[in-house]
Amino acid sequence: MTVYNDRKGARGMIRNERGILGAVVLAMAVVFAVLTPSGGARAQEPSAGGSGVAGVPAASPAAVRPTVTMSHRWTGDAQEEFRLDITFSQRVTGFDITDIEVEGAEPADTDVTEVGSSGRRYRIMMDTEDDYDDDVTIDIARNAAENSDGEGNLAESYDFHADTRIPEAVDA
Repeated sequence: MTVYNDRKGARGMIRNERGILGAVVLAMAVVFAVLTPSGGARAQEPSAGGSGVAGVPAASPAAVRPTVTMSHRWTGDAQEEFRLDITFSQRVTGFDITDIEVEGAEPADTDVTEVGSSGRRYRIMMDTEDDYDDDVTIDIARNAAENSDGEGNLAESYDFHADTRIPEAVDA
């Protein structure tokens, strides 16, 4: 009910009217609520796969393959020796000297040395070729080493310039 004042100041009450459309919509909502069966609110059962939805297996996270980075440090007097440092993004196993392909140098050691115990860092000493003035290229092939999930590493190539030529004396 709504209170109103007429022009003469008299107070009175009139009935609120919803209109026909409002009455129909309300009636349909009540009918729908009564006729629709409900199981009520209940906790969801966890699925065996761990997705949180019963009967739906959890999506496995995208596999992340180990990546490789390399760097070098000259150890000799005239670029004839260098240390190659190889770092994997994850702990890997199965990496050895046969997994390294080199142009312009050759391994001074017969083994790759693991640095620390992380299973991620490796080192090997290399000798550059005599009388060489060009790029040294080092390749580590795809799947040379594997992480704990059996996923092989991505391939990586690394190069840098080396100059082992003996300086020549020039007459002036």
